[in-house]
Amino acid sequence: MKMNRKMAAAGLAGCMIAGMLLSGCGTNGKETAIKVNDDVLTVGEANFFLRYQQAQSTYMMQQYGMYQSGATLWDKDYTASSDSSISTYGDSLKDSAKNTLIQNVCLKEHAADYDLALSDDLNSALDTAAEKTYSENEDVMKKLGTSQDDIRYILELSSYQSLMYDAMTADVDTDVSDDEAKQSTITYARINLTTQNDSGDTVSVDDDAKAKYKTTMEELLKEIQKADDPATTDITSQAKALDSENIVSSTLSYGSDDTTLPDAVKEAAATLQDGEVYDGVIDTGDYYYIIRMDAVLDRDATDSKKESIVSERKQTAYNDLLKSWTDAADVTLTKAWDKLEVTDKDGYTVYVAPTDSASQSSASGTDSVTSSSAESVTSSSAGSTGSSSVSSSSAQ
Repeated sequence: MKMNRKMAAAGLAGCMIAGMLLSGCGTNGKETAIKVNDDVLTVGEANFFLRYQQAQSTYMMQQYGMYQSGATLWDKDYTASSDSSISTYGDSLKDSAKNTLIQNVCLKEHAADYDLALSDDLNSALDTAAEKTYSENEDVMKKLGTSQDDIRYILELSSYQSLMYDAMTADVDTDVSDDEAKQSTITYARINLTTQNDSGDTVSVDDDAKAKYKTTMEELLKEIQKADDPATTDITSQAKALDSENIVSSTLSYGSDDTTLPDAVKEAAATLQDGEVYDGVIDTGDYYYIIRMDAVLDRDATDSKKESIVSERKQTAYNDLLKSWTDAADVTLTKAWDKLEVTDKDGYTVYVAPTDSASQSSASGTDSVTSSSAESVTSSSAGSTGSSSVSSSSAQ
């Protein structure tokens, strides 16, 4: 847990914000942004955390191909929320950052309930990370209204998430029976009975194609059944040899609450013992299936499911307790917080430097990132010709 806390703090400290954020003079970081019970989050603290979240979110969307540099992102309309104050993706991100900050303050406030405190080693690592973050980005921190102490406090707050988790979930029941977690494993081959028409709609194949597919699957079933040992024969290879284009095969573990497999397949599988092949082609409407029961009770898959169930119980207990604390908290959002915005005019992204010595450059004039061991963040204002980047190292 100590290592996890260090890693979490290092990850946040690894975000070095650089570039022009605000026009004119810097923000007054000493103003109160959010008050949670008796704890005050200043603008400097809240602004630093908000920009970190913005940078990380931008970077992740870039990695998954959901965002290209220069495209509209944070100013896009956001309609997934019933909250009238959230109209853009930037508003949504800001609301999420606010909630996380409030949660972290509540975690810090309740740490004493469990006799928990940050270790000396972690406190030392946070001091080092905050000092390095500020010293390498002093100009921008001034524009954010963020001091070294502000960075230090945000790193500290973020550390309480991992510090408190085990204590808050210590009373969770970890006893899970085989019946509750039972996982069966089958090997199946299936063929799709649907296709797309010229309009892109999914429709059933015609009767001729369906009859052809039925014959193909019946042939595959016969090949499996006449194998020397149907319980171990390679169904995938047999399926490919018969119809490599249309038949898909795989091995799958599932439980009673599984929604991946059609009910007709699970009902057929329930009649089988280990190693048995179902004597017939199963028609689910959208597919023809052939199945073999590999293990009615797959020990490894069942034990893995037990771990998953315990993890879900703990996460639910943690979330419920934390929600009770935040619901009971006296939270005040100030006008200073309201003024902070996440828009495309002030964009941030995380760049992970390459491991080799090759520099990164672009036609737009973006400076290269040369650090091979840390994340760095660039920010750009609307109308600028490029952005600058800063390499950094995080606390180890």
